[in-house]
Amino acid sequence: MVFQYLLSVFPDPNDMNKLKLFYILGLITLSFACAKPKNDPPVIKPPITKPVKDNRVFLWVDASANYVPLSRQVEIVRYVQKAKEIGVTDLVVDIKGTSGEVLYDSAIAPMLLSWKGATRTRDFDYLGIFIQEAHNKGLKVSVAMNQFAGGNRSTRTGTIFQDTEKYTWQSYTYCNDGVIRPSVETTESTEIMLNPSLKVVRDYQSSIIQEVITKYPTLDGVTLDRGRFDSGMKGDYSNESRKQFETFLGRPVANFPQDILTWNADGSYQPGILFAKWAEWRCSVIYNYINNVRTLVKQFSQKMEFADYCGAWYSSYFEVGVNWASNRYSPYDVAGYRTWATTTYFKYGFAQLLDILLTGNYSYNVTFQESAGWSVESMANTVNIATMKDTKVHAGIYLNDYVKNGVMDGAQVEKAIEMCFRKSEGVMLFDVIYFDLYNCWESVGRGIERGKNL
Repeated sequence: MVFQYLLSVFPDPNDMNKLKLFYILGLITLSFACAKPKNDPPVIKPPITKPVKDNRVFLWVDASANYVPLSRQVEIVRYVQKAKEIGVTDLVVDIKGTSGEVLYDSAIAPMLLSWKGATRTRDFDYLGIFIQEAHNKGLKVSVAMNQFAGGNRSTRTGTIFQDTEKYTWQSYTYCNDGVIRPSVETTESTEIMLNPSLKVVRDYQSSIIQEVITKYPTLDGVTLDRGRFDSGMKGDYSNESRKQFETFLGRPVANFPQDILTWNADGSYQPGILFAKWAEWRCSVIYNYINNVRTLVKQFSQKMEFADYCGAWYSSYFEVGVNWASNRYSPYDVAGYRTWATTTYFKYGFAQLLDILLTGNYSYNVTFQESAGWSVESMANTVNIATMKDTKVHAGIYLNDYVKNGVMDGAQVEKAIEMCFRKSEGVMLFDVIYFDLYNCWESVGRGIERGKNL
């Protein structure tokens, strides 16, 4: 039952296989890419020496996965103490899950008061307890919030089910049979995604961020998660998105959505004549949202760090409408990327808007020698090339990747953590739920020590 539950919360391995394919196809040519945006700024080569490290260790605390064990204050206290003991410096506390429900007493969003048999009261100050305990032990706390995920498909709970208006916020999915359907009528993923192109959706998400930082002014940072469109080029194909795209394009789209793409019988897609321009438009939507949220956070406090979590597989991340690279890096200059990257795609790279970029370098393989196409190291190399040192990167590992036959491969975990330190500023660990489940506190601690001693 535990494994079934975790599978419902964390990334679908089937989706990861698809991402691996795109990643591998683009990796070799990526190494020869250079930036040539407008005004021809100086080309910055990938770093060949280690940058000055901040050696920070971010430990992610997922909202739903940890709901049951962390519904008691004594357990929060224990987790913070153990995190401190193994060398964690920062906690990323997720308080807004994929359903859109929050873990604090909000006047805006629905509060998740019951999950998997555990219950909480509105006065259980989950985030406040974390902040107090962490700060008492010298740890920083960043709050994480899922942005454009707004419903649980199986339980039919969350943002879109609150009222009739919010139901219309859901993403419209271009399905494999060629039909455009509301997200609730599909089985694409466990969460129901919202449409980022809707201003009312963006304003709603921003209002929650404003509420949180105002309510918890001693927070050290804000981290965005799922600040993206629906996966796999599936969404959003609503009338509003079509209208905005036509404005962006400067002319009507004659055949929508076929001019963007058509689906093949095997579930893959065939890019249409407007495929790359559609990818650019989607990135522009997310870029503008990221920029606006950064302004919101920094106007409240210049000291509050602004971060984003993204997958490290850049060669296929265009599929969710996200360009986390530097806006000085042009993927169009990589021949293998020209099916989706326009000459102006680089304009919507947002690395420079972030204080910190947390990347998911999710693979059991650690070194380039183990897998040139899909490893912690190869993905880190990609990130370093694309971000051009315009933000601090902390490479992340998915601890469940190292579980074999119900046992954590501690040696591989240690090696992966060390690699993250070698190739980035430090490490991000996803997720704390696995520490007790697989008794890996000590192996993670040894990995952190190895990384900090480099």
